[in-house]
Parts: sequence; C-alpha cells; structure tokens
Amino acid sequence: MDSALAPVGSVSEYFYEHTPAENSPKLIKVFSDIRGFIAQKMETATVAELI
Repeated sequence: MDSALAPVGSVSEYFYEHTPAENSPKLIKVFSDIRGFIAQKMETATVAELI
C-alpha cells in the first residue's frame, strides 16, 4: 500500500505538507500519535484479520 497514513499532511512521513495544524504543538502530537497507531496496526495486521 502506498498512501498517506497521517490524518493531516504536517505529520506525514512521506507526504508532508504544511497545514494550519502546525500552529498547535498539542494538536500535532495527537495527530502524530494517530499516525503512529495506524502505522503499527498496518505493520502487524495479517490477511486473516482483514477478511
């Protein structure tokens, strides 16, 4: 899969974009945590779990 996992571009590792969220470090932290959670889930998911 090749797409952005981050909920906003300013926390994306591969699809970074400046966003208004960058003005709020606390918001960036929350979005970064969400991106990390999604990445971890995708890394450990099996095909059997997805069916």
